[in-house]
Amino acid sequence: MRIIRPSSEQIDELQRQEKAYYWSNCAELFFAKHGLLMNGSEEPDSINRHLQVVLRGAKTLIGANDVAVYEGPLDADLLGRLKLRAKTWKASELDIFFDDPGSLCGKLVYGTFATKRIPTSSREKTYPKRYTDPDPLWRARPVRVQFFESDTTRWTPVLFAGVNNERQPIAMTDGASLVLGVPLFDIIGFNHAMPALSDGFYKALQVSPLLSIERWLRDQLIELSRAHGIAIEPIPDWPGGDRGCLSVRHDYDRDIPVKRLGEILEFYSRANIKATWFLQDGKPPPVRQAEMMVEAGHEIALHTIASSFTEMQAETRRFRERYGLQPKGFTCHGGIGSRGHLALHHNRWAIELGMMYGEFIGRCRGFPHPLIDAASGRPELFSLILQNCHHSLDLTTKPEDHQLDFLSEDIPRCLDRGEHVIIMNHPDIHWRELRRLLEGLDTTGVWKATLDQAAEWTAREKYNTLFDRGRNAIPSLC
Repeated sequence: MRIIRPSSEQIDELQRQEKAYYWSNCAELFFAKHGLLMNGSEEPDSINRHLQVVLRGAKTLIGANDVAVYEGPLDADLLGRLKLRAKTWKASELDIFFDDPGSLCGKLVYGTFATKRIPTSSREKTYPKRYTDPDPLWRARPVRVQFFESDTTRWTPVLFAGVNNERQPIAMTDGASLVLGVPLFDIIGFNHAMPALSDGFYKALQVSPLLSIERWLRDQLIELSRAHGIAIEPIPDWPGGDRGCLSVRHDYDRDIPVKRLGEILEFYSRANIKATWFLQDGKPPPVRQAEMMVEAGHEIALHTIASSFTEMQAETRRFRERYGLQPKGFTCHGGIGSRGHLALHHNRWAIELGMMYGEFIGRCRGFPHPLIDAASGRPELFSLILQNCHHSLDLTTKPEDHQLDFLSEDIPRCLDRGEHVIIMNHPDIHWRELRRLLEGLDTTGVWKATLDQAAEWTAREKYNTLFDRGRNAIPSLC
């Protein structure tokens, strides 16, 4: 498999013209995420056949010896050489269908979200606001799309978008090439990235649930390749071919009696569950409780309230001093006293502190994946693994404010889709509901892992070859 991208100068020009980062530069994330590892070479090979991935802006026509996927929108010259005709369009978001007619399978949109400053006390009121990044290259934009005019003598439509109550073809295949009329790798890259925030992330406003579309693309590429003698055997999503992954995350924000902790650990032992416990520096549990967690095979990690690198560095140092362990990852506390999740800021700091995984909230991506950062002027991948979004059982600290009924239906659906499901709970509240939720799940063929186990396996099995070229750390940004 080989990716063909525009030159560095052409990417810079595209970013100037479009006033947006060239997120397609991180197309490797898609292939590794779905177990389709590449050989890392972009040089032509006249002997072996390859699956060639031509990213948008790369004006390359692949010869008959190889299988190709072209990311759109394509320029008129490349369309003509492929003997395709298309009409161009822009939309704030696109509804996507696999068939015509067919049921909605997903949405393409450059996601938007709101931030909110966390109040300094319970007497202060703050309000969410739609986020607009000061760097225009980070901002969401309309989806550019090409609708193809079907030439049934050669090309067959395989993906459709809904426009004005009609289905229009936006992907075509001739059995050897797949032509996409949308910047799909660009949208995937954008929705796997998050800028550095000054106030905490609050809520997603527009989201693009991409996993079904990503899997459609994966299956198309595998089918094309195998039909032309190119052997592609995807790496399984989880160890041993497990159908999904389940992790329990506990945010230890308030003291719990040692008896309660003992009950939780005893239940987890019987259920073969290992949780990740996130511990605050300013409100740490007794050291003996942390020792009980570790002795039972659980992970302890950092629950940060830091608003600067130096604060997070001090939290990490005190964590090591208190518990004798280096935290492998972090999550952000969202209550009073914290700045909330500052997205790229916190994940950059985690890299500087030698952590293995970080946090990314607001956009569910299905699986862990590497950090995307554009600090160099173009989006690139870095080796910090970001976990999938979490499912919060707790709505508030009130006994009745929980999502037991909803999660009892939603989590099995997510596991059936093969996702990494992370259930978040504060151990001082809703423990009985969490126990009922876990007891009601069918975890047959599900890997029950701590967050560091999931991140470590993912990094080793799926993403390790992406960082052979030295792109495994960003410059100091603190």
